[in-house]
Amino acid sequence: MSDFAQRFGYTKPAVDLTAESMPDTLRAGLWDAIRLHFMSDISRDDGFSGPSYSEDFDIVTDQIWFRFLRKPTDGKSKNPHSALDVLREKVLSVFVFYEVYSFIEFLAGLNFNENEDHGPSLHSKRFIRFCNNVLERERSCFRFVGPSLVMISDQESLLEIEEATLRSEADGVRTHIRSAAQKYSSSPPDYRNSIKEAISAVEAAAFFVTGEKANGLSVPMKKIAETFGIHQGMRKGFEALYGYSSNKDGIRHAILDEERITQAEARYMLVSCAAFANYLVSLKQG
Repeated sequence: MSDFAQRFGYTKPAVDLTAESMPDTLRAGLWDAIRLHFMSDISRDDGFSGPSYSEDFDIVTDQIWFRFLRKPTDGKSKNPHSALDVLREKVLSVFVFYEVYSFIEFLAGLNFNENEDHGPSLHSKRFIRFCNNVLERERSCFRFVGPSLVMISDQESLLEIEEATLRSEADGVRTHIRSAAQKYSSSPPDYRNSIKEAISAVEAAAFFVTGEKANGLSVPMKKIAETFGIHQGMRKGFEALYGYSSNKDGIRHAILDEERITQAEARYMLVSCAAFANYLVSLKQG
């Protein structure tokens, strides 16, 4: 729908979707992403025996039947066009909302390569970009960060999380932020452990910069501030922001002691810890 109809009051303005919302327009856009990136070349025909599977389509549908649908691969239709119709129907009408999201996340993970523009034959990253355009257009609350869907849709937050999970030089930062994003976006969400993982990413970034293990941020931040010339007020602000305290298990954030952790608190910690970790890593990179 163009902006014309909304501008002149013929249709209602689009609103953000809930996590469970899966309108036909969203299904259609995601199916186009799947078809264009994984199923554009499905068959070959020798003129005698009729259409048969192309090599790429045979590989990807075997993966879908065996790993995602968990059905025997010999139950897949011998006609590739029939197999395509089965998948089309599932995405457009049979799958419930979480199965559609699970399916595109499964496909995004096939041959995903963090160091190349796309995978060897499945173009996973291009598929991810296309899906994100559809998710944004339809106002879904989910977006891809790498091969995983997270329940965050504003661009600046996504960029910080993506930088931490895909391009950070610190292995620990990538691992912990990715885990934090997955726990934040899980069903049901695990906000407490998402925050723990986010905090661990900051600790990993401090270790990456200093090369020294420490309990909390006070000691490493003092060293980092002296080495890289961070203003003392900024250093103390970072330490106060995360409010670490000790217990027998090591370091935890004070917020974790609360009985109920809200989505807003977990989201804030995920995004701010990703941004803080990116900042610390960038200091060492120069």
